[in-house]
Amino acid sequence: MSGLRLSLTQRYALLINGTILVVIVLLGALFLNKIKDTSAEIREQSGGELASRIESQLVENGQRLADGLAERAVNPLYALDMRSLRDMLVEASASDGIEYAVVTDTEGRILHDGSLTIESFGQQARWLDVGDTEAPLARVSAPVSLGGEQLGAVHIGVSLTPALVQGERMKTQLGDLMAARTRDMMTSMAIYVLVLLLAGLLLAAVISRRFATPIRQLADYAREVGRGRRDAPPAMERGDEIGMLAASLDAMSRDLRLSAGEVDYLAYHDSLTRLPNRAQFKRLLREEVERIRVGGRGFGVLFIDLDQFKQVNDTLGHEAGDEFLTIVANRLSERLQTAGLDYDGELTLARLGGDEFTVLARGVTEPARGEQLAAAVIETLAEPIEVQAQAFSIGASIGITFCPRDGDDLNVLLRNADRAMYRAKEAGRNTFCVYDRSMDGTATRQLSLEADLRDVLNANDLTLAYQPIVRVTDGAVVAVEALCRWHHPVLGYVQPSRFVQIAEQSGQIEHLDQFVVSQLLHDLSQLHDEGFAHLAGSANIASLHLRKPAILEHIAERLDYYQLDGEHLRIEVREKNVMRHLEHASVGARRLRELGVPIWIDDFGTRIATLKHIDVLPVSGIKIHSEFIDGISAGQNQRVVAQAITEMCHNIGLPVTAEGVEHQEQLEYLQEIGADFAQGYLFARPMPYDDLLGYLRRQRKGDDGRLILLSDYIR
Repeated sequence: MSGLRLSLTQRYALLINGTILVVIVLLGALFLNKIKDTSAEIREQSGGELASRIESQLVENGQRLADGLAERAVNPLYALDMRSLRDMLVEASASDGIEYAVVTDTEGRILHDGSLTIESFGQQARWLDVGDTEAPLARVSAPVSLGGEQLGAVHIGVSLTPALVQGERMKTQLGDLMAARTRDMMTSMAIYVLVLLLAGLLLAAVISRRFATPIRQLADYAREVGRGRRDAPPAMERGDEIGMLAASLDAMSRDLRLSAGEVDYLAYHDSLTRLPNRAQFKRLLREEVERIRVGGRGFGVLFIDLDQFKQVNDTLGHEAGDEFLTIVANRLSERLQTAGLDYDGELTLARLGGDEFTVLARGVTEPARGEQLAAAVIETLAEPIEVQAQAFSIGASIGITFCPRDGDDLNVLLRNADRAMYRAKEAGRNTFCVYDRSMDGTATRQLSLEADLRDVLNANDLTLAYQPIVRVTDGAVVAVEALCRWHHPVLGYVQPSRFVQIAEQSGQIEHLDQFVVSQLLHDLSQLHDEGFAHLAGSANIASLHLRKPAILEHIAERLDYYQLDGEHLRIEVREKNVMRHLEHASVGARRLRELGVPIWIDDFGTRIATLKHIDVLPVSGIKIHSEFIDGISAGQNQRVVAQAITEMCHNIGLPVTAEGVEHQEQLEYLQEIGADFAQGYLFARPMPYDDLLGYLRRQRKGDDGRLILLSDYIR
């Protein structure tokens, strides 16, 4: 019966007739219960009334008998004629319904009870109220008086049993009569029920024909639409709600026929780039895994994450970011479709979300072929992308994994590719890396290191080391550069390049930069108190932060707190970051200049494109990259580059610091070409604050005790 399904017509019939039946049953039950209560009440009232009347009559008769006995008992009682009293009482007790008859004196003691021995003589008449019989009794009395003086009293016990018997007989007769009436009413009700049920069936048939059948037809059509049917619904020219429903289904059918293809497409494609989305990529990946399990060929997965994409959104907004992603998607699609890759398989490019793309490379199972594809992607993105009249140069970090070599589960493959991608970022970004199992432990260690770095930053447990910057002409110390150091309790010394990269990837770099600035200005203030008021301090921060009010407000607040001039602080930004965030660097440099804080370009000379922007950037000096200084001893080419950079910067009024100076020959050449400052192991290695203080005290004789201003070096 669980599988039995009723039609709408049958449901209407059951509903209508069920409703009628329930109403009739409820009304009938209520009516019968009312009749039952009424019958019981009538029986009780009628029987009780009759019994009451008979009881009154019996009591009245007994009273008359008692009154007559009282008149007759005057002389016998006065003369104490016990025989006459006995005869009189025996005669009275022989009457119907009389249970006893006694004569008492004035004090209620029995004189005679009608017996020969008068066993109750002298007893109080209270026992007459109880009696020895279970039959209900009524006691009546009459005084015996002579000449106004009471001689005693006559007491008679009248039986009420006849009244009760007659009442019960009346109740029985009334009950039989009411039962007969009830049976008649039940018969009439059954006839009425049958008539109403027939009327309900007729009504259900009319409703079915008028409403249920069209609704069933529309329901059948809607079910077929759910299964993919696209033709028009049955024609129904009606002006009611069913006609409106039919018209709506017709319109829906037309819309479905028009949009079915687009809906199917959008469900599995990215709305921005029109590439396959995450759901489609995972479905394709699952299909390829299943093919491998039944003997199909392997495949590779490339996980592509754009480097520094956030700068586009931060600079121009998310609308420009969407335009940028569309251009990237088009470039990659065109590149992967070309025959220049010498690839005979099938490539599918997808966008997982944000700035993450993936490539499903069917048939690619060798690392060399996967690396070829990754190199093609990086080459494709090498050319700057222009959005809203501004060019952005970003790269891509790519992780590569293979199936079945690295696993045959789609989630495992995506995780492997993701870990390889992060290894590529650790290697310097804009490169690729092939997954190997050692990365599983690396990923865990990376997360642990991120948590540890967050803890030490919150506790301010990092330290700073300082390396002096000297004047080339006489070796006087004019500034110190702050270099962050982290001694891990388990790992020991952690390379700055490693934890700075972790800070950038985990969003802690701003916190790290603020710590360096705060600690530097604190230590610089103490050095000034020690008598080295001419010293400036240099800190390297991420250029992207220069556009954020937080870091600029932090610098201003710390300078004011330690009562230092802006010239006492130098902010260094790496050249590659300047080129990636050119607009940010320009805005940040102008804001710093308003605070009196100079900004220097660090590691200068590695990007030729910087040269054409150096004259428009509001910077205060440059630091020549150490690789050019290293080459001074090796050959003429590096000497020429170092001299050219120095002369170019002097021509536009910028002082030059050479970093990485380790040999006397390098210093002599820097003096020859007119470099302003130098920094390197030749003078001192990075040292903690206490060692720096001792170093400065030993070098005090080499300075003139005043702050070396950058304006002194503007030609």
